[in-house]
Parts: sequence; C-alpha cells; structure tokens
Amino acid sequence: MDFCQPMLDEAVRKLGQYPQAGGSIIRFQQGDGMALPLPDQSFDAVSISFGLRNMADRNRSLSEMHRVLKPGGRMFILEFSQPYTWLKPFYLLYLRKVLPGIAGVITGDRNAYIYLNETIEDFPNRTRLSEEIRRAGFSHVSVSCLTGCIVALHEAIR
Repeated sequence: MDFCQPMLDEAVRKLGQYPQAGGSIIRFQQGDGMALPLPDQSFDAVSISFGLRNMADRNRSLSEMHRVLKPGGRMFILEFSQPYTWLKPFYLLYLRKVLPGIAGVITGDRNAYIYLNETIEDFPNRTRLSEEIRRAGFSHVSVSCLTGCIVALHEAIR
C-alpha cells in the first residue's frame, strides 16, 4: 500500500520482472497510512520501510497499524534512526554536506537530499520511537540497530 500511485505503478513494473516472486498473491493498493482502507484485525503482520518519517501524524499511522493487526500480530518498522554517539559527527557531516553535494550532481536534485537530511535529523531516536510504538498499544517492542544505528528495525506485537 502506498499513498502515491506512481510508486505503486513502479512496484507493479518491478514485480513483473520477477514472476517467481509470487506476483499472483501480491496485491498493490493505493491508500493513506493514516487511514488504512482495511478492516480491523485483518493481518498477521504489517511493515513499513523508510516511510514512517514522512507521515504527517506518526501516532495516527502507528495506531492504524495496530488497528489492522490481529491479536498477536507483528509490526516491523525499518527506518532511519540516530546513530551511536561516537558516529554522529561523521554521519552528520556526510548527511548534511557530502550526500547532498554528490547526489545533487548525479541526480540534478540537491534539494531532495537536503529534505532527506532534514527528515532523518528530525526523526526520533530508537528509544523515543519505541515509546511512541508502546503508546500506540503495542507490546514487546524490540530494536535492532543496523550500520551503527543509522538504521533501526523495530519489531512489536499487538
């Protein structure tokens, strides 16, 4: 599910390149992550990758994920986080200066990488996001830090 139809069109195109990937059981649907057009308690698992930080209302999105999960269902969030303290100065230099410069030359869209930097820096660290997940009604929240905790995988149970 995605809010943006062009993203869904691209997913359909890519899935068509891999017929062995289960294309007959995968369905893409346009929808708003803050008002999922899905019935209550209808899924065993929900996931979001690098999209939660772009939600206008993160709590509402988390609550919607909780609503559509069956009891005992699992939620997975893969998202940028805040790196370990020792890594943070190097990472921020890269994120603020190096990435926009290089990516801007390659893509011609430096502002997209400035926006990426801003959304990453404004996003809560793994502890604060875990608290938000618990407030949305989830239990057994765990976090796995990846790449110096630049990225974190949160898992929780409804």
